Amino acid sequence: MQTPAVFMPRVPKIYGEEGGASRIMRATGATWVEIRDAGKDEILLTRVLYVGDEYHPPDRPGLVLMTGNAGGIEISVDGRKAPSIGPQGSVRRNISLNPSALLEGRAVQNAIGLQQQQSEATTKTPITSAPSAQ
Repeated sequence: MQTPAVFMPRVPKIYGEEGGASRIMRATGATWVEIRDAGKDEILLTRVLYVGDEYHPPDRPGLVLMTGNAGGIEISVDGRKAPSIGPQGSVRRNISLNPSALLEGRAVQNAIGLQQQQSEATTKTPITSAPSAQ
């Protein structure tokens, strides 16, 4: 006779600087995140956060977020919930983790503007064709 498998509930984990961080990212659904310091081109965290997991980024300027599930993250700043950065399943890049931009809802707008500028710059680059073979 086989013993039935017992599944233990997963205990949420806390990553980063617990206690002193003004910003807290909490997963409401499984989501891949990457936090980097844009000025130093340094990756601080890259991982999947599961429901209940938290990441407490350090209190320093220049941090940006990339995520594969913007709707799976709640961000708070000094205990105040910031506006959503996007719907479930949406990919977001270069989201500023500047506290005032997060609370004012500008973090996503700034990132979208930057992405549009980068896209326009690549479409303005002239394309030269290779000489035709005769």
